[in-house]
Amino acid sequence: MRSTRAAGLALAAALLVTLGAAGPARADGAFPDSLSVLVPADRPQYIGLATNFGLISSSDAGASWTWVCEGPITNCSTLYSVSAPPADRLFAVSADSLVYSDDDACGWEVAGGSAVAGGVVDAFPLAQTSARVLAVVSPNGVGPQTTYTVVSSSDGGVTFDAVLYTAAAGDVVTGVEAARGDANRIYVTIAHGSRFTPMLAVSADGGATWRTIDLAPQLDQAGIRLIAVDRTNPVRVFLRVTRTEAESLGVFDSTNDTLTTPLVFPGGLMTSFVQTAEGPLIAAGRLNIASSVQRSLDGGATWQAVAGAPHLRALSERDGTIYGATDDAADGFALATSRDLGLTFRPLMSYADVGAIAACVRAECQETCKNEVALGLWPAAVCTATEAKPRPKSSGCAVAASPPVSFVSFGVEGALVLVVWRVRRRRRVR
Repeated sequence: MRSTRAAGLALAAALLVTLGAAGPARADGAFPDSLSVLVPADRPQYIGLATNFGLISSSDAGASWTWVCEGPITNCSTLYSVSAPPADRLFAVSADSLVYSDDDACGWEVAGGSAVAGGVVDAFPLAQTSARVLAVVSPNGVGPQTTYTVVSSSDGGVTFDAVLYTAAAGDVVTGVEAARGDANRIYVTIAHGSRFTPMLAVSADGGATWRTIDLAPQLDQAGIRLIAVDRTNPVRVFLRVTRTEAESLGVFDSTNDTLTTPLVFPGGLMTSFVQTAEGPLIAAGRLNIASSVQRSLDGGATWQAVAGAPHLRALSERDGTIYGATDDAADGFALATSRDLGLTFRPLMSYADVGAIAACVRAECQETCKNEVALGLWPAAVCTATEAKPRPKSSGCAVAASPPVSFVSFGVEGALVLVVWRVRRRRRVR
């Protein structure tokens, strides 16, 4: 069987072919696509849609939309996330760096400390407090980092001052996440050794000690990535399992180290997942170019297909509303909502609904805006329009006492393309 990395590259290549059939190419070679949905729990009017050409957002519940293009330090950004309230600090993994913004993407800063020792490949703001952020740092051939590490920040991601986990030489760490119900329970996914054996490292004491579980007896040489820790059961974690022939949802129980794969997308990709506050689970994938959306009402044991669902890229939930990033070219809209726990989705926004560049970056985004107009993404008036409503400023990075109630999924496209980019970059710098 091919290695995990080879399988990942094959899937990425297949993904790019699929996207190529969906719409026009951008000047940088990427097809306009959505990556994730951002819905901070304490800002009910705010909706953010992270894309591979910047951040689209609304501060009036979708009545109007503005756009912020990528800049020098946010180039190729993926894995967008938001910290716990009231800070609502925005994070993104950009090229080799972790970057953050306190003003809805108008201005960005690069995280410091041990996060700059190599390349950041994953980041996770804890649900319990906006002060703590976890990140995975990899060797990138530029910084002094020689092995993968998991590092922690206690100042909201400004600096990372503690190393919680150091991988063995040759191991690849693909993700980190802490449980919503127990901040001390941390999970790390690993591709071990030259065969990229799937392994899971678990800490129950905030990273002071770790226990490593070899998943090869159950998964052989499949690759794994973290999706989410169960929001009500900290010992249960959802994994994305990647094989050459299929992707599947894995459910791991750390009380007895058992792993099941109750949902498989044969010959396809798993693109998104959300565990709703009401209980049902929703998972989406792609079979060739067709969409596949599944619901589970029994914690993931059994699944039922959702008819007529859009091509979901990512899923989030806030106050009972599910937000889905969709395929603007295939579906005719880029963002949809469901108010019946994923049974039906209604269009909310398409790229063409963007009305203006955010005033704070209007000058900087002009050339990129013209490129998007040339691709037919939106009308030329967007580039010169005045923002319909001023963007409220963030209150800064304060510590939140209570966790948010929105639950955010991954977006598969950005993660896979990022793997390809990093492999190529290492070849250049070495």
